[in-house]
Amino acid sequence: MITYRSIAVTLVTLILAGCYLFPKEEKVLAPPLLAQPEVSYNTVTVKKGTLESKTTVTADFVSVTQTPYFFSYGGSRLKRTLVRLGDDVKPGALLAELDTGSLENRIAQQKIMLRKAQVTSDRAVAFGRDRFEKELASLDVDLAELQLEDLQAQMDESKIVSTVAGSVVYVAAVKPGDLLDAYRTLVEIADPKNLQLVYKGEASSDFHVGNAVTVKLSDGRSYPGAVTMAPGSAPSDVSEDLRGAIVVGLKSLPAGARIGDAASITRLMARRENVVVLPRDLLHTYLGRDFVQVMENGEMKERTVQVGVQTATEVEIVSGLDAGEQVLSQ
Repeated sequence: MITYRSIAVTLVTLILAGCYLFPKEEKVLAPPLLAQPEVSYNTVTVKKGTLESKTTVTADFVSVTQTPYFFSYGGSRLKRTLVRLGDDVKPGALLAELDTGSLENRIAQQKIMLRKAQVTSDRAVAFGRDRFEKELASLDVDLAELQLEDLQAQMDESKIVSTVAGSVVYVAAVKPGDLLDAYRTLVEIADPKNLQLVYKGEASSDFHVGNAVTVKLSDGRSYPGAVTMAPGSAPSDVSEDLRGAIVVGLKSLPAGARIGDAASITRLMARRENVVVLPRDLLHTYLGRDFVQVMENGEMKERTVQVGVQTATEVEIVSGLDAGEQVLSQ
């Protein structure tokens, strides 16, 4: 006979046995402790040195004396231009001439007319004509001479002849048959022995009259020079080509220098020796404050500095930083 006691024992046994049917819970492991990464900085050791602030530009040799040639009256057509850019010419060289049509033939005819007038005058004298006939014959000679002179002047004015020796630095872009305006420059000749350096550009404001400069030729030779004209000091009658230009003169023309050759012009504006010099990209500026990032006792700190002379790549530190200190680089 089953008793309550036996039932209770059975139930307890079953409950204890059921506990073993569930899986055992695994222990939750604590996360491993991560080591803090060590912070490292790239630094530059501050040094002293020499700093130069200068401006260098490229200028061209041009002639101080340039002579323009043109026809003094318009309405005529060009016959031909006899020189090219870069030609060397001598005084008396024919540069250009106009189409004169039948002018040469008219001159030849007028010479005949003059000769006829002279013969008539000589005949009046030889045959003992009265003074009135002699005077009329003489006047015909004078008139024929004046007409010949006028035609000859037209022929002379139809030609441009060089009055100087030099190099052709300009030839107008015209062709035979083109109608020409009066006083339009057709040819320009420059004196190759009297040269100066001319620069036009954005850096013109860095140069002033009297500034000493160093002129360096393409072959490496260097010469001292001086600024003789700047935009703010150009005379009122200066040629249009030189308006807004920097002109540099040399005491003597370098051997081999020619019109059109290029040379560098350098003006030293400031020089500082034995000063703290820092690469420009290590200087920071914010709201008008200049500062650098330095290492102090292993920590990075900002330090305000005072800036002096600056160039495109370097800057002078007047105060706030000493040689030997470490500045954080980019």
